[in-house]
Order: sequence, then structure tokens, then C-alpha cells
Amino acid sequence: MCIVIGVFFSVFSFSQVGIGTVAPSSAAVLHLKTANIGIVKYGGFLLPVVTEAQQVLIPVNDSDDGLMVFVKDISTGKWCLDIYDAKQKVWRSIQCA
Repeated sequence: MCIVIGVFFSVFSFSQVGIGTVAPSSAAVLHLKTANIGIVKYGGFLLPVVTEAQQVLIPVNDSDDGLMVFVKDISTGKWCLDIYDAKQKVWRSIQCA
């Protein structure tokens, strides 16, 4: 009985997750919505912040294409938004300050 119920729910469950919304977009895996206080909207999305040494240790593979991190490394001076390119198997800096 327990197995049948588990299969039933796994077949009919949805994978969308919403934070700050009760109706996440069906096109998104994760839907973030800003918070409202009166007429002011605020909020943001904070990516994982890593050093270059930590970035090298991230166990990326072909399914991680598009993975993003923010590299902030005082020792090397790198301060960039990086995205993983699984086709070329490299991290690409897409925005640096």
C-alpha cells in the first residue's frame, strides 16, 4: 500500500518551486519573487561566492552546463560572475568588475 501511494504521488507531483509566490511559473524550476513592504519591492538573488581555489574543486560534469557562481578572490583579484561551459569543459567569466 505504501509503495502504491509513493508511486502515485511521484507521477503526479510537479517540480516547480516558488519562493515568495504561491503560483510558480510552469516554465521555471525555481521562481523567485521580490517581497513587498507597502509600495517598495526589494530582494535579490545571491549566488554562491567562492574563491578560485574553491571553484576548481566544484565537481562539474556535462549536466552542469550553465552552472553559475560568483568568484571573489582577494589573493588573485578576480571578482567575476562565472558560468560553466560543459561543451568546452571550462568556466567562463561573463561579467567582471
